[in-house]
Amino acid sequence: MDGSLQTLRAFFRGEGDKGVRELAEADEAPPPRFSGLPSGQHLPDDALADDPSVSVQTGAFAAQDTVESLLTGNGLTSAQVHELVSAAPPDHPLSRVGEGRRYEVALGKDGLRRLVLQLDEERRLRIYRTRKGGLRVQTERIPYDLQVVRLRGKIQGSLFETIAKAGGSPSVAMSVADIFGFVVDFHKELQEGDQIDALIERRSLEGKAGGFGRILAAKLTVRGKERAAFLFEPTGDYYSGEGETLRRAFLRSPLRYTRITSRFSHARFHPILMRTRPHYGVDYAAPMGTPVQAVAEGVVAWAGSRGEAGNMVRILHPGWYETSYFHLSRFGGGIRAGRKVRQGEVIGYVGATGLATGPHLDYRITHRGAPIDPLTAALPSGWPLPAPQRAEFRRAVQQREAEWAQAPGLESADAVASAAAKEQPLF
Repeated sequence: MDGSLQTLRAFFRGEGDKGVRELAEADEAPPPRFSGLPSGQHLPDDALADDPSVSVQTGAFAAQDTVESLLTGNGLTSAQVHELVSAAPPDHPLSRVGEGRRYEVALGKDGLRRLVLQLDEERRLRIYRTRKGGLRVQTERIPYDLQVVRLRGKIQGSLFETIAKAGGSPSVAMSVADIFGFVVDFHKELQEGDQIDALIERRSLEGKAGGFGRILAAKLTVRGKERAAFLFEPTGDYYSGEGETLRRAFLRSPLRYTRITSRFSHARFHPILMRTRPHYGVDYAAPMGTPVQAVAEGVVAWAGSRGEAGNMVRILHPGWYETSYFHLSRFGGGIRAGRKVRQGEVIGYVGATGLATGPHLDYRITHRGAPIDPLTAALPSGWPLPAPQRAEFRRAVQQREAEWAQAPGLESADAVASAAAKEQPLF
């Protein structure tokens, strides 16, 4: 079974309420499978035009391939390869192309005409010969043709399995989980017979399938309760039909944990000090080195060692909230006082520094300086859509509802597999 499928299935069987972002941090992730990219025949205005001498080769990089081996294998000299590599921008060095990324190389009697490399599913890097003879570099959006399609299914097994059977892809399943992950616990709440209904962009390149794009809207019915999500393009986020964001201001927990070993208490017997005193946090047992995430955006107020807390991070958040993370083994990259952090960003790793009997995270929250219970506190649900944008949002919702009635249904996985068997490669 493909490793990415195993990761997704494990996620939907496991602690789905911890946030789908952790999938990105899974060790030994398989190389991405990229769609193709449009033919380089769509040349920039200043590009040297193709002539009968030009030959075009397309393909995908294998694990051992490099840009240099691709070009030298096609007859370019070391000097010509050096010219090309030197032209690449610093943020996209040609020394790191990545397995599975597709390419197009065009060669003429005078050498390289162009090299087009896929950076990800949305962008490509083009290095091309201009009519004046020099090389020019530009990053481009891949110009997919888009069709809005409707994916529908009743939950059978897991959300991932249901979406796959309905003709969707792992990326669609991940997107649905990310959209609803703050309001639905996929591990505890989802059950057989629940339903998913989504409007999705289906992409094509020059008449050939190019995978899926954004989810424009989705409705997830769990235990008879329907939750709707609509993409509002001006903000790039998802909102309910009433304009309330689905993305909560605070994550439910800062890590994937094994169990809770100690809860918030005004009088807890300390196992090391052998006396009773307040414990204004929640202790999460987890393996040494488990990533710890910032539960909300904010600014780091402290990152260092502090007595019984050991290595700790304290973060200031909007609304006079503060969160603290004790007993870390080490800190996340670049975490220091004054640094802004995003929700879900790794700020450290579980350890047993300070006064601790074993690896765990002591997680604490205060509001206006007073400690509150992270498990029961009524934390901010999120920031609603600003009033000036609500009329525009209502029009967007009406448009999506109209599309729901008109969009063609997505083919089932069996139909997709049958069509794929007959389809020629994108190159």
